[in-house]
Amino acid sequence: KATWVSRTNADLVPADVTDLDSIRAAAEGTAIIFHCASGGSNREQYFNINETGTRNVLTVAAENQIPVIHVSTVAVHGPHLPDTLTEDSPFVSTGKAYGDSKIAGEKVVTDFSDRVHTTIVRPTFVWGPRSHLFTAGPMRAMASGSFRYIDHGAGRCHAVHVDNLVEALILAAATVGERPSGNAYLVTDDIGGHNWKT
Repeated sequence: KATWVSRTNADLVPADVTDLDSIRAAAEGTAIIFHCASGGSNREQYFNINETGTRNVLTVAAENQIPVIHVSTVAVHGPHLPDTLTEDSPFVSTGKAYGDSKIAGEKVVTDFSDRVHTTIVRPTFVWGPRSHLFTAGPMRAMASGSFRYIDHGAGRCHAVHVDNLVEALILAAATVGERPSGNAYLVTDDIGGHNWKT
């Protein structure tokens, strides 16, 4: 996936969130950190990246007083979202590695919010160009006749286009000094009258 980033004018610096020294080197001279790293193929890896890796990023940020925009997920609220969802809605642990490790990562960010300015962004389902999970995958399933409708097509899915998510991240960075540290924000596209507060 770095191929697409390499086509921009961004400077690419190798680093690993599980390696504190590599983060220190990558953060040198940085004005703000967008912490988007996530992943793993098993529970241990998910927690190593999403919890320990987040702790490493926040450690370096606190050492250098670099604000952090932390990308989390609406999945911290569980798979069955209430009709009214706010940033203060409770975390819901499901026993699944991704969501539970993202909850753990958010708790790390909150723990550091009195030492360095942090912002938590919780996007809903992100879709857009080169998105296999929520764009290409469903299109392929439709083409092959294997696509399945949820609730006969009446199910709700609050998604956010990647461009809108990026705009939200830029806005979060531009307003760091105007907001309290540690705030969380749900990010979604037009919610069609549903009672979500964003």
